[in-house]
Amino acid sequence: MKGLLIKDLCLLRGQKRLLPIFLFLAVWFTAMFRDGFSFPFMGMMATILANSTISYDELDRGEASLFSLPFSRSAYVTEKFALTGLLLAVTMILGAICTLARLFIAHDVRLSDVWMSAGLTLLVCSAFAGVMLPLRIRFTGDQGRIVLYVVMALSMLAVVGITRLLPNQADEIAGVFAGMPKAALIALLVGICLVIVLGGYLLALHWIKKKEY
Repeated sequence: MKGLLIKDLCLLRGQKRLLPIFLFLAVWFTAMFRDGFSFPFMGMMATILANSTISYDELDRGEASLFSLPFSRSAYVTEKFALTGLLLAVTMILGAICTLARLFIAHDVRLSDVWMSAGLTLLVCSAFAGVMLPLRIRFTGDQGRIVLYVVMALSMLAVVGITRLLPNQADEIAGVFAGMPKAALIALLVGICLVIVLGGYLLALHWIKKKEY
């Protein structure tokens, strides 16, 4: 798995021209939005970059030669999830640095909000990766990109639908969560995220073992 991780990091290094743009946008969002918007931006970018390595593996039917190497298919899936976790950790650290810099310069950000934004982003992006990685393994090429766009569109429509069509119920649900002890709420969110990630991992293993290259 170490060799696969090095391969993917080398592939991502080829996108180094995007790094200055990525850092500029992170600093810009930190400067313009005091509510920690830089965290979700960088978290989603990290998740999308991890998914993009599968496209590189598929380029010119490269999976046929890749899977002729001495590693198991389960190691391939494990490495993709590990790469996503690594990229998310790095981007959360960068986001924390940017937000803490604003805290020390402008003094308009609370330290508790920094950790809350980072934690929530980490959970949401991990759950998103738990959904997208198995779908990306199942659907290759253009199908995989279409699935990515469809899932993102459905996610946004679901959020809009819940907030607009069921405003009273949404307020009641928010009230229930607001009344929960903080430790219980954190445990619930972490548990949901772990279930989604574990389910996605097992589904990805099932699908990749059935594929023929």
